[in-house]
Amino acid sequence: MHDWFFRESSSALAMWGIGGIGKSSLVARFIENLPEDTLLLWLDFDSPDVAPDNAWSILDALAAQCKEQLERWSFETKKRNESDESWKRSAEELALAIENGLTTRPALLVLDSFEVAQHQGRREELWRTLERLTSAAPSLREIAFHASVSSCSLLVAIIRYFIVRKSQIHKPVAKRRPFPALLALA
Repeated sequence: MHDWFFRESSSALAMWGIGGIGKSSLVARFIENLPEDTLLLWLDFDSPDVAPDNAWSILDALAAQCKEQLERWSFETKKRNESDESWKRSAEELALAIENGLTTRPALLVLDSFEVAQHQGRREELWRTLERLTSAAPSLREIAFHASVSSCSLLVAIIRYFIVRKSQIHKPVAKRRPFPALLALA
C-alpha cells in the first residue's frame, strides 16, 4: 500500500471482504505510517452525516474535514438550491482548494462502507461528484472498502468508477490487467 500511495500517478484502490475481517484496521494501520501532516479525508457512507446520493452532503463533509486539518483553509461551500447543479463548480473549487492547501502530497480519501452507495436513489451523483473531485485534485489517492460484494452490479459499478477515475491502472503484479487493483480480504 505504501508503494501505491507514494507512486506519482496511482489509480484508486478497492478492498472488499466480509464484515469484521479487518479492512478498516488495515487502512488504519496504513494511515498510522503516513507522514503526520498527510491530509486524511474519510467518508463513511454508513454515517447519517453523509448522504451518498447528495453531492452537497459529500462536499460539506469533505470541506469540514479540510477545515480541521489544513491551516490556511478558506474554502466554504456556497449557499445553494439543492435542486440545481452548482455543486459541480463547487466540487472543482473544493478540489483546487485541497491541492493548494496541501503541504505534503499526496492526500488520502477513504471511502468507507462503499456498498451503501449502490442502494441510493441518485447514486450517479456520487460517481460524478467523486470524479470531479479526483480529476481536479490529482494528488488525491482513494481507497474504497466495503463488505463482501453480494451482487455483480455492485462490483461492476465499483470497477466502472475506478476505470473512469484514472487512465493509469494500478499494477500490483508484473502483468498489466484491464481493471484497477482490487484487494480481496477473506
